[in-house]
Amino acid sequence: GRIVVTSRSTDRISWNGHWIAPHELEGVLLGHADVVDAAVIGLGDASSPALVALVETDASVEHDSLERELADRLGAELSGATDAVEVVVVPRLPRTTSGALPRGTLRRLANDEPYRAPAALEDPGELDALRALLSARGVGKAR
Repeated sequence: GRIVVTSRSTDRISWNGHWIAPHELEGVLLGHADVVDAAVIGLGDASSPALVALVETDASVEHDSLERELADRLGAELSGATDAVEVVVVPRLPRTTSGALPRGTLRRLANDEPYRAPAALEDPGELDALRALLSARGVGKAR
């Protein structure tokens, strides 16, 4: 048998005519001493693009000031577009048993779209908790 790959979903985000690889922005976030894990996902559509950065950090860190500082860092990477970047400190980022971030699921969750938990997710309950946190913060369709 043969396997033919006819297409592949991309992890790139279209941002004002430029393609951005989320891992590049995640690297900026992970460069901060208080950030343990990070995920950057696109929100909205082409008419009103925005980014949300989900960061896991040490519980002793003051979240509001860290979120502002990280939003400024990302804004600098995006030519000063800090108003289109939302940083949210989360208790834990969901991962699959192999350690992968379920990016598509996170994007759908943050955009308040229907989603299905990947079968290999370590703790599917984390998605419900994350959705509740993002909803309470007004992230996604509530923007």
